[in-house]
Amino acid sequence: ARFLADRHDEAQARAGRGLWPTARVLPWNAWLESLWLDGLAAGAFAEPKALLNATQAARLWERAIAADDVQLLDPGGAADRVASAWWTFHAYARPQEAIAQFSGAGDDGAALARWGRRYARAVADLGCVDRAQLPDVLTAALQRHPFVDGRSVLLAGFVEFTPQQARLVEAIRAAGAVVHSPAAPSGRDTLLSRSQYRTANDELVAALQWARDRIEADPGARASIVVSDLSARFDAVVQLADEILRPQAVAAADLDGPRPYNVSLAPPLSQHPLAVAAFDLLELTQRRLPLARAAALLRSAYLVGGAASAGRRARYEREWRERNVTDVSLNALIQAIGDDDALYAGLVSMSRELRNPSPRSPQAWADMLVDALRQCGWPGGDVQSSAVYQAHVALSRAIGEWRSLALVEPRMDLRAALASLRAHCARTVFQPESTPAQIEILGLLEAAGLEFDGLWLAGMDADAWPQHATPEAFLPASWQRSRGVVHALADRSLERAARLTAQLANSAQQAIASHVSAADGSARGVSPLCDWPLEPRPPRPTPTMQAIAAAPTLDAVVDANLPALDRGTQIRGGVRIIEMQSDCPFRAAAAWRIGADAWPRPGIGLTAMERGNLVHVPMA
Repeated sequence: ARFLADRHDEAQARAGRGLWPTARVLPWNAWLESLWLDGLAAGAFAEPKALLNATQAARLWERAIAADDVQLLDPGGAADRVASAWWTFHAYARPQEAIAQFSGAGDDGAALARWGRRYARAVADLGCVDRAQLPDVLTAALQRHPFVDGRSVLLAGFVEFTPQQARLVEAIRAAGAVVHSPAAPSGRDTLLSRSQYRTANDELVAALQWARDRIEADPGARASIVVSDLSARFDAVVQLADEILRPQAVAAADLDGPRPYNVSLAPPLSQHPLAVAAFDLLELTQRRLPLARAAALLRSAYLVGGAASAGRRARYEREWRERNVTDVSLNALIQAIGDDDALYAGLVSMSRELRNPSPRSPQAWADMLVDALRQCGWPGGDVQSSAVYQAHVALSRAIGEWRSLALVEPRMDLRAALASLRAHCARTVFQPESTPAQIEILGLLEAAGLEFDGLWLAGMDADAWPQHATPEAFLPASWQRSRGVVHALADRSLERAARLTAQLANSAQQAIASHVSAADGSARGVSPLCDWPLEPRPPRPTPTMQAIAAAPTLDAVVDANLPALDRGTQIRGGVRIIEMQSDCPFRAAAAWRIGADAWPRPGIGLTAMERGNLVHVPMA
């Protein structure tokens, strides 16, 4: 959607216009929601209903599963899988098909039918509409009230439509709208080639260097890199992209500055350091935190005192390690920092208000939790970068959206509220806004329907592409085969992958496919869908490798003498001094003369000092 909106603006500017209407470009689900609102405004529905959001639906699924009173290892994960099966069922089901047909279809199918009936009944009791059923609801409403008459709709970027989507598109066309669905470009004289690499890291380095070279050679060009498993390699991709595409910023540790590239994938909001500090702080009111997390929380720049207090507060971690502490409670944290720390008052207030509160509504919890965070100085008093400011805004907005959970859960205890809010933020992706970039890093499906000057397809080995068939666990395999569910059948996965590969290859002036020659100890070949002419494109040394290679040779200085001790000086350590001196004189000097102790490692049970003291007591 962003790509199409940018292209529209560029075309208007090239036409010499100084002012033009903003293009209304929406992803599919956002477009469905806009149609729902249009239908409500036009009175197309017999009775107005609310539209369930993802958090409300997830809670209803959890309750539907919990009603079985069965102990599951991961109730949240089960709810996610059942919800996915529910979406797939409605996307591929025939009109008037009901989930109840699976009641006798084995344990998983019967469970889906049972939980689906409970979920649908709960949705109906609330007077709401489920988003998985929304296209069918809109299709029925359009047949009664053609509220899209006279509109023009362009559907772009689809590899194929599900049966549910196709029914809705046909209903929109029958209601008087003009629907355009442009065919994928074909017949373009694209320069196709492929390259092979020893490791996945070499492959990414070569792709990023190709993109940089292309932009430097033609400042008006666009270079795009499509990574088949972008979600699994996200951290490695971003790290290498920073190093290769903006080495000066990396050398200066300017990690929050603008990037000359965009990544289509974004991590969950719950993983941003600002959100991690907030959730760990609140979680302390309910349970102990592992030592590493508690220490990181104390050093966080997002609490009162900011980064200036991090060094002073780091000493508490050493004290805990020396005492063999492995997890930290809120009371222990309060006692450790003392009332001379600016954080003390906020922690005491949070302990008083959130330790044993009575159940209340999500709206009330949202107000209390935000107030507790603010009393502890969150989100910090330091000057915020644009990325941190946007994360703060996104988290505040997510908390505001989470308030709507009150529709399905009027009252909940604090532990359930925190778990629900964390899960909501885990479902919310966050990526700071940035200016349009000439280099785009995309996933395979995100690249569908776009146009490229140059395109590099990474990860195109035969084992990864086409993707393996992964049927829905809770839907009977026979039903999925009969309905042609894409991810359930190997031949359907192959057909879709072939269509997408051809679409991508025909959308660029130059297309390069790359793959590794071996992985996990076994040889890998190129996907038959990308078996193009082989051209070597070896990766060049990265800036880090160049810096290491260009480093001057170190001068070796032998200094075997320590300053003499003053007469009468006593060094504590006993026979351990002689043992360490025998093992390594330098280590002995570092430990007993300079005081360079190793960072304590807390272990299970008593420390050596505690064991020694316990022996001394009975002997005394």
